[in-house]
Amino acid sequence: MYFYILLGTDEAMKIFRNEFIKSASDKIVYVFIILSLLVNFGVLIQHSSYRDSTKFINGVIAETGAEITPESLKQMRAIAQEKYDSLAKSFKEKYKKEPQSIDEIFMYMSGSVKDGDYYTTEIENYNTLISMIENAETQLLKAGTENENAGYFTSPGVSLVNELLYSKLLILIYIEMSLLGAYMVLKSVYHEFNKDTQSVIFSTKTGRSLQGVKLYTGLVSISVIYWFISLLSIIAYFIFYRMDGFLNLPVSLAGINTPYNFTVITYLIVHLLIGYLLVIVFSLLSFALALQIKNQYMGLVAYLGITTLMFILSIGAGENAPALMKALAYNPVTLLVNLGTGNNILTINTNKWFVSGTGLFADKNSVLWIASLWAALSMTLAAVSSHIFRKKTI
Repeated sequence: MYFYILLGTDEAMKIFRNEFIKSASDKIVYVFIILSLLVNFGVLIQHSSYRDSTKFINGVIAETGAEITPESLKQMRAIAQEKYDSLAKSFKEKYKKEPQSIDEIFMYMSGSVKDGDYYTTEIENYNTLISMIENAETQLLKAGTENENAGYFTSPGVSLVNELLYSKLLILIYIEMSLLGAYMVLKSVYHEFNKDTQSVIFSTKTGRSLQGVKLYTGLVSISVIYWFISLLSIIAYFIFYRMDGFLNLPVSLAGINTPYNFTVITYLIVHLLIGYLLVIVFSLLSFALALQIKNQYMGLVAYLGITTLMFILSIGAGENAPALMKALAYNPVTLLVNLGTGNNILTINTNKWFVSGTGLFADKNSVLWIASLWAALSMTLAAVSSHIFRKKTI
């Protein structure tokens, strides 16, 4: 805790500024930031075909409203009929006959690249609308028989965009920032060892306490970068996939069935906060390791080894695993991804947060308490490691 005391002095603030400038002048950090943004934007561009479906759904919601009512269902049926009539008319003009079904229209019109692209998009939108209507009919029927309120429209299109956000974009941000945070902390802690000035700097108790300032600088730096990368990536996401029609609606609209009353936007904010906490956890763990290993490369190997071990242990998150394996599986890496035993070996877990389920996520609060537990554990390890460092011979 010495760095908290140090930061209360002018000398400590000067050291903090110098450490921050040193961190900010690292070219590798800038290269990593640029590469991270390119990867994140690349994922959005790669899945840009989702844009048409999202735009169409927004248009339907704007016309009918998102809440399911008999009137909104009637409006959607009218939109679906109008869209089918338009497709059938184009089909008849080209092939001089009446189509028997939407499948026949698709089969014929997908033969030409130009027409096929257009009609594939239009037919996908039509099928999305039919799925929304079927969902609405089911919910209205259920509400009528069980005295419950009908929910909100869902569709495959919304689910795809939701999957893109939570199973691709956010998982990339969390992994990128965890790696960068660990790198920045390791680089800062090992600076004196790399410059061979450790015997001078760490010869006094005050000098050794500077490692606390280094940690504080690293945490501040990665916090700024995390929110910068997250903000740019999320803005790009919402530019690509407009979700204006349902940002303030229940998150169940996006295919996430959570017992909490999250809206689409509040669920995203909570998600980013948990992800930020995990980034801090990995930074603290790298600090604890670095203080006990004098060689920078061995420190990096130890950090990567521990995270790899966490990933391997994630197989214990299965329902039928022994109690000890399950306990070991409750780690930060498993919150992001876990190693499966079925056809899907690698499972992305970030789209399951705060959702009642089975295995690791059987408890609706599992993500919160696992993240909190590891935050407390990593802070304890960092404090103990710092205490040992101040006592041992350099």
